Amino acid sequence: MNKIEIDAKQRQLNNQKKILQADLVRATKSASRATLDALKARGDALIAEQAELDEHRATYEKAMKLSDMGGAKGFEVSSTETANKPASLHISEADYRGLYEAVQKRLPSYRIEAKTIDAITKDAFGTGDFTSGNLPPALLPQLTAELPYEDDDIFAHFLQEKAPEAHSVEYLRHSGNTNPAAPTAELAQKPDLGMTWTTVTTSFTKIAALQEFSDEALADFPYFMQIVPSEMFAALKDARSDQVINGDGTGANMLGLLNQSGTLTRAQGSDTPIDCLRKAVNDLRVGSAYSRANLILLNPTTWADLQLVKSSQGLYVLNPNDPNALGDLDNIFGVRVVANTKVPAGKAIVLDTTKAVLAWRRSGPVFDINQYGDTEWTHNSVSFRVEERVAIGVRYPAAINIVSGLAVS
Repeated sequence: MNKIEIDAKQRQLNNQKKILQADLVRATKSASRATLDALKARGDALIAEQAELDEHRATYEKAMKLSDMGGAKGFEVSSTETANKPASLHISEADYRGLYEAVQKRLPSYRIEAKTIDAITKDAFGTGDFTSGNLPPALLPQLTAELPYEDDDIFAHFLQEKAPEAHSVEYLRHSGNTNPAAPTAELAQKPDLGMTWTTVTTSFTKIAALQEFSDEALADFPYFMQIVPSEMFAALKDARSDQVINGDGTGANMLGLLNQSGTLTRAQGSDTPIDCLRKAVNDLRVGSAYSRANLILLNPTTWADLQLVKSSQGLYVLNPNDPNALGDLDNIFGVRVVANTKVPAGKAIVLDTTKAVLAWRRSGPVFDINQYGDTEWTHNSVSFRVEERVAIGVRYPAAINIVSGLAVS
Protein backbone atom coordinates (compact mmCIF):
# COMPACT_ATOMS: atom_id res chain seq x y z
CA MET A 1 0.00 0.00 0.00
CA ASN A 2 1.20 3.52 -0.72
CA LYS A 3 0.81 6.50 1.60
CA ILE A 4 -2.41 7.70 -0.06
CA GLU A 5 -4.01 4.27 0.33
CA ILE A 6 -2.82 3.99 3.95
CA ASP A 7 -4.21 7.42 4.86
CA ALA A 8 -7.53 6.64 3.13
CA LYS A 9 -7.83 3.34 4.96
CA GLN A 10 -7.08 5.09 8.28
CA ARG A 11 -9.86 7.61 7.67
CA GLN A 12 -12.24 4.76 6.91
CA LEU A 13 -11.30 2.95 10.13
CA ASN A 14 -11.72 6.14 12.15
CA ASN A 15 -15.26 6.56 10.79
CA GLN A 16 -16.11 2.95 11.66
CA LYS A 17 -14.76 3.47 15.18
CA LYS A 18 -17.02 6.52 15.65
CA ILE A 19 -20.06 4.53 14.47
CA LEU A 20 -19.20 1.66 16.82
CA GLN A 21 -18.72 4.09 19.71
CA ALA A 22 -22.16 5.59 19.09
CA ASP A 23 -23.72 2.11 18.94
CA LEU A 24 -22.02 1.20 22.22
CA VAL A 25 -23.41 4.32 23.91
CA ARG A 26 -26.93 3.42 22.82
CA ALA A 27 -26.46 -0.21 23.85
CA THR A 28 -25.49 0.65 27.43
CA LYS A 29 -29.11 1.61 28.19
CA SER A 30 -30.87 -1.60 27.23
CA ALA A 31 -29.22 -4.20 25.04
CA SER A 32 -29.58 -7.94 24.74
CA ARG A 33 -26.68 -10.32 25.06
CA ALA A 34 -26.80 -10.96 21.32
CA THR A 35 -26.44 -7.23 20.57
CA LEU A 36 -23.50 -6.91 22.95
CA ASP A 37 -21.79 -9.93 21.36
CA ALA A 38 -22.29 -8.44 17.91
CA LEU A 39 -20.80 -5.11 19.05
CA LYS A 40 -17.82 -6.93 20.52
CA ALA A 41 -17.29 -8.80 17.24
CA ARG A 42 -17.29 -5.48 15.36
CA GLY A 43 -14.79 -4.06 17.83
CA ASP A 44 -12.47 -7.08 17.47
CA ALA A 45 -12.62 -6.79 13.69
CA LEU A 46 -11.69 -3.09 13.85
CA ILE A 47 -8.75 -3.88 16.15
CA ALA A 48 -7.50 -6.51 13.69
CA GLU A 49 -7.86 -4.13 10.72
CA GLN A 50 -6.00 -1.39 12.61
CA ALA A 51 -3.14 -3.78 13.44
CA GLU A 52 -2.87 -4.82 9.79
CA LEU A 53 -2.86 -1.18 8.68
CA ASP A 54 -0.16 -0.34 11.23
CA GLU A 55 1.99 -3.09 9.70
CA HIS A 56 1.53 -1.59 6.23
CA ARG A 57 2.42 1.85 7.58
CA ALA A 58 5.58 0.49 9.24
CA THR A 59 6.60 -1.29 6.04
CA TYR A 60 6.05 1.89 4.03
CA GLU A 61 8.08 4.05 6.43
CA LYS A 62 10.90 1.47 6.42
CA ALA A 63 10.93 1.56 2.63
CA MET A 64 11.17 5.34 2.70
CA LYS A 65 14.20 5.15 5.00
CA LEU A 66 15.88 2.54 2.81
CA SER A 67 15.43 4.79 -0.22
CA ASP A 68 17.97 7.13 1.42
CA MET A 69 20.62 4.68 0.09
CA GLY A 70 23.40 5.58 2.52
CA GLY A 71 23.27 9.34 2.18
CA ALA A 72 21.77 10.10 -1.19
CA LYS A 73 18.78 12.36 -0.49
CA GLY A 74 16.90 11.38 -3.60
CA PHE A 75 16.89 13.73 -6.61
CA GLU A 76 16.51 17.44 -6.80
CA VAL A 77 14.06 19.16 -9.07
CA SER A 78 14.92 22.59 -10.34
CA SER A 79 12.45 25.34 -9.64
CA THR A 80 10.11 26.42 -12.38
CA GLU A 81 8.05 29.46 -13.01
CA THR A 82 4.77 27.57 -12.58
CA ALA A 83 3.16 26.51 -9.34
CA ASN A 84 2.33 23.09 -10.79
CA LYS A 85 4.42 20.28 -9.26
CA PRO A 86 6.09 17.75 -11.61
CA ALA A 87 4.63 14.28 -11.74
CA SER A 88 6.10 10.91 -12.72
CA LEU A 89 4.75 11.25 -16.28
CA HIS A 90 6.72 14.47 -16.72
CA ILE A 91 10.13 12.72 -16.35
CA SER A 92 11.79 11.27 -19.46
CA GLU A 93 13.09 7.72 -19.80
CA ALA A 94 16.67 8.98 -20.06
CA ASP A 95 16.29 10.82 -16.76
CA TYR A 96 14.97 7.70 -15.10
CA ARG A 97 17.97 5.68 -16.37
CA GLY A 98 20.32 8.33 -15.04
CA LEU A 99 18.57 8.29 -11.66
CA TYR A 100 18.90 4.51 -11.51
CA GLU A 101 22.65 4.63 -12.24
CA ALA A 102 23.11 7.37 -9.63
CA VAL A 103 21.45 5.20 -6.99
CA GLN A 104 23.55 2.19 -8.00
CA LYS A 105 26.77 4.22 -7.71
CA ARG A 106 25.56 5.85 -4.45
CA LEU A 107 26.12 9.35 -5.79
CA PRO A 108 25.38 12.10 -3.22
CA SER A 109 22.82 13.75 -5.52
CA TYR A 110 21.34 13.70 -9.00
CA ARG A 111 19.46 16.47 -10.77
CA ILE A 112 16.49 15.96 -13.06
CA GLU A 113 15.10 18.72 -15.21
CA ALA A 114 11.43 17.78 -15.07
CA LYS A 115 8.92 19.18 -17.50
CA THR A 116 5.99 21.06 -16.05
CA ILE A 117 2.41 20.25 -16.84
CA ASP A 118 2.28 23.31 -19.07
CA ALA A 119 4.80 21.67 -21.38
CA ILE A 120 2.55 18.68 -22.08
CA THR A 121 0.46 19.16 -25.17
CA LYS A 122 -1.71 16.04 -24.89
CA ASP A 123 -5.32 16.69 -23.86
CA ALA A 124 -6.11 15.92 -20.23
CA PHE A 125 -7.80 12.58 -19.53
CA GLY A 126 -11.20 13.04 -17.94
CA THR A 127 -13.42 10.70 -15.95
CA GLY A 128 -15.73 10.43 -18.95
CA ASP A 129 -12.97 9.11 -21.23
CA PHE A 130 -13.13 5.51 -20.00
CA THR A 131 -14.32 3.09 -22.67
CA SER A 132 -16.65 1.49 -20.13
CA GLY A 133 -18.09 4.81 -18.93
CA ASN A 134 -17.38 7.04 -15.96
CA LEU A 135 -15.46 6.08 -12.85
CA PRO A 136 -17.48 3.78 -10.58
CA PRO A 137 -18.94 5.36 -7.44
CA ALA A 138 -17.14 4.81 -4.14
CA LEU A 139 -18.63 2.11 -1.91
CA LEU A 140 -18.58 3.41 1.67
CA PRO A 141 -18.87 0.46 4.10
CA GLN A 142 -19.73 2.65 7.08
CA LEU A 143 -22.89 3.80 5.28
CA THR A 144 -24.18 0.27 4.68
CA ALA A 145 -27.90 0.24 5.43
CA GLU A 146 -28.77 -2.81 7.52
CA LEU A 147 -32.21 -4.42 7.29
CA PRO A 148 -34.49 -3.12 10.07
CA TYR A 149 -35.99 -5.61 12.49
CA GLU A 150 -38.44 -5.38 15.39
CA ASP A 151 -36.55 -3.51 18.12
CA ASP A 152 -38.35 -4.88 21.18
CA ASP A 153 -37.37 -8.30 22.54
CA ILE A 154 -40.48 -9.87 24.11
CA PHE A 155 -38.44 -12.73 25.58
CA ALA A 156 -36.39 -10.29 27.68
CA HIS A 157 -39.48 -9.09 29.63
CA PHE A 158 -39.95 -12.41 31.43
CA LEU A 159 -38.25 -13.89 34.48
CA GLN A 160 -35.02 -15.49 33.22
CA GLU A 161 -34.34 -18.89 34.80
CA LYS A 162 -31.27 -21.11 34.55
CA ALA A 163 -31.95 -23.83 31.99
CA PRO A 164 -31.45 -27.48 33.00
CA GLU A 165 -29.24 -29.80 30.98
CA ALA A 166 -32.14 -31.56 29.33
CA HIS A 167 -34.25 -31.40 26.19
CA SER A 168 -37.25 -29.97 28.08
CA VAL A 169 -38.33 -28.38 31.36
CA GLU A 170 -40.84 -29.91 33.74
CA TYR A 171 -42.36 -28.16 36.75
CA LEU A 172 -45.38 -28.37 39.05
CA ARG A 173 -48.30 -25.99 39.01
CA HIS A 174 -50.56 -25.69 42.07
CA SER A 175 -53.82 -25.29 40.21
CA GLY A 176 -56.28 -25.21 43.13
CA ASN A 177 -57.63 -26.66 46.41
CA THR A 178 -60.56 -28.97 46.95
CA ASN A 179 -61.51 -27.22 50.18
CA PRO A 180 -60.68 -23.78 51.54
CA ALA A 181 -59.19 -23.06 54.95
CA ALA A 182 -61.97 -22.38 57.48
CA PRO A 183 -62.60 -21.50 61.13
CA THR A 184 -62.37 -24.62 63.30
CA ALA A 185 -63.86 -25.28 66.75
CA GLU A 186 -61.80 -26.69 69.59
CA LEU A 187 -61.03 -30.40 69.07
CA ALA A 188 -62.95 -30.36 65.79
CA GLN A 189 -61.66 -31.85 62.53
CA LYS A 190 -59.66 -29.33 60.49
CA PRO A 191 -60.55 -29.03 56.79
CA ASP A 192 -58.24 -30.79 54.35
CA LEU A 193 -57.18 -28.40 51.59
CA GLY A 194 -56.89 -31.19 49.04
CA MET A 195 -54.27 -29.43 46.93
CA THR A 196 -54.45 -30.06 43.21
CA TRP A 197 -51.07 -30.26 41.47
CA THR A 198 -50.46 -30.40 37.74
CA THR A 199 -47.24 -31.35 35.98
CA VAL A 200 -46.30 -28.98 33.17
CA THR A 201 -43.69 -29.82 30.53
CA THR A 202 -42.28 -27.39 27.97
CA SER A 203 -39.69 -28.28 25.35
CA PHE A 204 -36.90 -26.09 24.08
CA THR A 205 -37.44 -24.52 20.69
CA LYS A 206 -34.51 -24.16 18.31
CA ILE A 207 -34.50 -20.96 16.28
CA ALA A 208 -31.81 -20.74 13.59
CA ALA A 209 -30.76 -19.14 10.31
CA LEU A 210 -28.05 -19.61 7.66
CA GLN A 211 -26.31 -17.22 5.29
CA GLU A 212 -23.68 -18.02 2.67
CA PHE A 213 -21.20 -15.71 0.92
CA SER A 214 -18.62 -16.40 -1.75
CA ASP A 215 -14.95 -16.01 -0.86
CA GLU A 216 -14.73 -13.25 -3.43
CA ALA A 217 -17.57 -11.25 -1.85
CA LEU A 218 -15.92 -11.42 1.58
CA ALA A 219 -12.51 -10.52 0.18
CA ASP A 220 -13.79 -7.63 -1.94
CA PHE A 221 -16.05 -6.26 0.77
CA PRO A 222 -14.56 -7.17 4.20
CA TYR A 223 -17.26 -5.13 5.96
CA PHE A 224 -19.55 -8.14 5.51
CA MET A 225 -17.66 -9.77 8.38
CA GLN A 226 -18.82 -6.98 10.68
CA ILE A 227 -22.44 -6.54 9.64
CA VAL A 228 -23.40 -10.18 9.01
CA PRO A 229 -23.23 -11.26 12.71
CA SER A 230 -25.33 -8.32 13.92
CA GLU A 231 -27.84 -8.82 11.11
CA MET A 232 -28.24 -12.53 11.84
CA PHE A 233 -28.60 -11.96 15.59
CA ALA A 234 -31.29 -9.36 14.87
CA ALA A 235 -33.14 -11.83 12.65
CA LEU A 236 -32.93 -14.41 15.44
CA LYS A 237 -34.43 -12.00 17.98
CA ASP A 238 -37.19 -11.06 15.54
CA ALA A 239 -38.20 -14.70 15.04
CA ARG A 240 -38.01 -15.38 18.78
CA SER A 241 -40.43 -12.55 19.58
CA ASP A 242 -42.86 -13.85 16.96
CA GLN A 243 -42.71 -17.35 18.46
CA VAL A 244 -43.28 -16.10 22.00
CA ILE A 245 -46.41 -14.23 20.89
CA ASN A 246 -47.85 -16.28 18.02
CA GLY A 247 -46.27 -19.75 18.10
CA ASP A 248 -48.97 -22.43 17.64
CA GLY A 249 -47.09 -25.30 19.29
CA THR A 250 -47.18 -27.54 16.19
CA GLY A 251 -44.04 -29.16 14.84
CA ALA A 252 -40.95 -27.23 15.92
CA ASN A 253 -42.98 -24.17 16.90
CA MET A 254 -43.18 -22.83 20.43
CA LEU A 255 -46.57 -22.51 22.14
CA GLY A 256 -46.94 -18.72 22.27
CA LEU A 257 -48.88 -16.56 24.69
CA LEU A 258 -51.86 -16.11 22.38
CA ASN A 259 -52.38 -19.88 22.13
CA GLN A 260 -52.03 -20.87 25.79
CA SER A 261 -55.02 -22.53 27.43
CA GLY A 262 -56.43 -21.17 30.67
CA THR A 263 -55.66 -17.50 30.03
CA LEU A 264 -58.27 -14.84 30.78
CA THR A 265 -59.98 -13.06 27.88
CA ARG A 266 -61.87 -9.81 27.48
CA ALA A 267 -63.46 -8.16 24.44
CA GLN A 268 -63.85 -4.40 24.18
CA GLY A 269 -67.53 -4.55 23.40
CA SER A 270 -69.31 -1.29 24.31
CA ASP A 271 -66.45 -0.09 26.51
CA THR A 272 -64.01 2.53 25.37
CA PRO A 273 -60.54 1.07 24.62
CA ILE A 274 -59.04 2.62 27.76
CA ASP A 275 -61.92 1.41 29.94
CA CYS A 276 -61.52 -2.06 28.47
CA LEU A 277 -57.81 -2.18 29.32
CA ARG A 278 -58.43 -0.93 32.86
CA LYS A 279 -61.02 -3.68 33.36
CA ALA A 280 -58.56 -6.23 31.95
CA VAL A 281 -56.07 -5.13 34.62
CA ASN A 282 -58.74 -5.62 37.27
CA ASP A 283 -59.57 -9.09 35.88
CA LEU A 284 -56.07 -10.22 36.83
CA ARG A 285 -56.35 -8.74 40.32
CA VAL A 286 -59.66 -10.44 41.20
CA GLY A 287 -59.04 -13.64 39.23
CA SER A 288 -57.71 -16.95 40.49
CA ALA A 289 -54.10 -15.83 40.06
CA TYR A 290 -54.60 -12.78 42.32
CA SER A 291 -51.98 -11.04 40.20
CA ARG A 292 -51.09 -7.42 39.63
CA ALA A 293 -50.65 -6.42 36.00
CA ASN A 294 -47.32 -4.74 35.29
CA LEU A 295 -47.08 -5.02 31.50
CA ILE A 296 -49.38 -4.42 28.53
CA LEU A 297 -48.17 -5.64 25.12
CA LEU A 298 -49.69 -3.79 22.15
CA ASN A 299 -49.17 -3.49 18.45
CA PRO A 300 -47.72 0.00 17.68
CA THR A 301 -50.80 0.86 15.61
CA THR A 302 -53.16 -0.06 18.46
CA TRP A 303 -51.04 1.94 20.90
CA ALA A 304 -51.15 4.94 18.56
CA ASP A 305 -54.95 4.70 18.38
CA LEU A 306 -55.16 4.75 22.18
CA GLN A 307 -52.88 7.77 22.43
CA LEU A 308 -55.03 9.66 19.92
CA VAL A 309 -58.36 9.14 21.72
CA LYS A 310 -59.96 12.57 22.34
CA SER A 311 -62.75 13.83 24.52
CA SER A 312 -65.80 15.62 23.13
CA GLN A 313 -63.89 18.89 23.64
CA GLY A 314 -61.03 17.67 21.43
CA LEU A 315 -58.57 17.05 24.29
CA TYR A 316 -56.39 13.97 24.38
CA VAL A 317 -57.85 11.63 27.00
CA LEU A 318 -54.51 10.15 28.10
CA ASN A 319 -52.94 13.55 28.78
CA PRO A 320 -55.35 16.48 28.31
CA ASN A 321 -53.14 19.01 30.11
CA ASP A 322 -49.97 18.41 28.10
CA PRO A 323 -50.59 16.97 24.63
CA ASN A 324 -46.91 17.44 23.73
CA ALA A 325 -45.98 14.83 26.34
CA LEU A 326 -48.06 12.10 24.69
CA GLY A 327 -45.00 10.85 22.85
CA ASP A 328 -43.29 10.20 26.20
CA LEU A 329 -46.24 8.32 27.64
CA ASP A 330 -45.36 4.69 28.36
CA ASN A 331 -48.13 3.51 30.66
CA ILE A 332 -51.89 3.31 31.17
CA PHE A 333 -53.06 3.72 34.76
CA GLY A 334 -49.50 3.03 35.87
CA VAL A 335 -49.17 -0.24 33.93
CA ARG A 336 -46.19 -0.12 31.55
CA VAL A 337 -46.97 -0.35 27.84
CA VAL A 338 -44.59 -2.00 25.37
CA ALA A 339 -45.28 -1.76 21.64
CA ASN A 340 -44.21 -4.72 19.51
CA THR A 341 -45.20 -5.40 15.90
CA LYS A 342 -45.50 -9.14 16.57
CA VAL A 343 -48.65 -8.51 18.62
CA PRO A 344 -51.61 -8.57 16.21
CA ALA A 345 -53.26 -5.18 15.72
CA GLY A 346 -56.46 -4.85 17.73
CA LYS A 347 -55.23 -7.15 20.48
CA ALA A 348 -53.53 -6.53 23.82
CA ILE A 349 -51.77 -8.90 26.18
CA VAL A 350 -52.10 -7.78 29.80
CA LEU A 351 -49.98 -9.78 32.24
CA ASP A 352 -48.14 -9.97 35.51
CA THR A 353 -44.56 -10.84 34.52
CA THR A 354 -43.65 -11.77 38.12
CA LYS A 355 -46.10 -14.69 38.02
CA ALA A 356 -47.17 -15.44 34.48
CA VAL A 357 -44.15 -16.49 32.42
CA LEU A 358 -40.73 -18.03 32.99
CA ALA A 359 -38.01 -18.01 30.32
CA TRP A 360 -35.13 -20.43 29.77
CA ARG A 361 -32.23 -20.20 27.33
CA ARG A 362 -30.75 -23.67 26.85
CA SER A 363 -28.02 -22.52 24.45
CA GLY A 364 -26.93 -19.51 22.47
CA PRO A 365 -27.37 -17.27 20.74
CA VAL A 366 -24.38 -18.88 18.98
CA PHE A 367 -22.69 -17.63 15.82
CA ASP A 368 -20.65 -20.17 13.77
CA ILE A 369 -18.60 -19.90 10.59
CA ASN A 370 -17.83 -22.83 8.27
CA GLN A 371 -15.79 -22.79 5.08
CA TYR A 372 -14.94 -26.49 4.95
CA GLY A 373 -18.33 -28.10 4.35
CA ASP A 374 -18.84 -30.05 1.14
CA THR A 375 -20.54 -27.19 -0.69
CA GLU A 376 -18.33 -24.53 0.86
CA TRP A 377 -15.14 -26.40 -0.12
CA THR A 378 -16.17 -27.14 -3.70
CA HIS A 379 -17.72 -23.73 -4.38
CA ASN A 380 -15.32 -21.42 -2.50
CA SER A 381 -17.89 -20.04 -0.12
CA VAL A 382 -18.29 -19.40 3.58
CA SER A 383 -21.42 -20.37 5.50
CA PHE A 384 -22.58 -18.45 8.56
CA ARG A 385 -24.99 -19.94 11.09
CA VAL A 386 -26.78 -18.44 14.06
CA GLU A 387 -28.98 -20.43 16.42
CA GLU A 388 -30.32 -20.73 19.95
CA ARG A 389 -32.59 -22.99 22.01
CA VAL A 390 -35.15 -21.26 24.22
CA ALA A 391 -38.37 -22.05 26.05
CA ILE A 392 -41.09 -20.24 27.94
CA GLY A 393 -43.27 -21.71 30.64
CA VAL A 394 -46.61 -20.23 31.61
CA ARG A 395 -46.88 -20.88 35.36
CA TYR A 396 -50.21 -19.15 35.89
CA PRO A 397 -52.29 -18.76 32.71
CA ALA A 398 -54.81 -16.73 34.74
CA ALA A 399 -52.08 -14.08 35.18
CA ILE A 400 -52.45 -13.34 31.45
CA ASN A 401 -55.44 -11.55 29.94
CA ILE A 402 -55.90 -11.51 26.15
CA VAL A 403 -57.87 -8.42 25.10
CA SER A 404 -59.49 -8.32 21.65
CA GLY A 405 -61.67 -6.01 19.61
CA LEU A 406 -59.59 -2.87 20.08
CA ALA A 407 -59.78 -0.32 17.29
CA VAL A 408 -57.40 -0.64 14.34
CA SER A 409 -56.93 2.40 12.10
